[in-house]
Amino acid sequence: MNKDYKEKKIYLAGHTGMVGSAIKRGLEDNGYKHLLVKDFPGLDLMRQDETEKLFQDEKPEVVIVALLLQGSVEYLQTILTVLSLFTIT
Repeated sequence: MNKDYKEKKIYLAGHTGMVGSAIKRGLEDNGYKHLLVKDFPGLDLMRQDETEKLFQDEKPEVVIVALLLQGSVEYLQTILTVLSLFTIT
């Protein structure tokens, strides 16, 4: 991530999962201090009204989504297949 993002408020959804916790550690290890990673009991990010309220209340400037539903191996395989079609240079 660009150094300009180090001072921005970053919301990391899924920070307790395997991928999200690795992202969180990487951000913290690289000096990102304004991470919004607290749990929001009862928050359902699939509900637009709840997500909009979270964004209005917390005002994140950057959002990283590291969420997968448990048991979604087929979904993960689909994502990896799609990503394999792109080359990052």
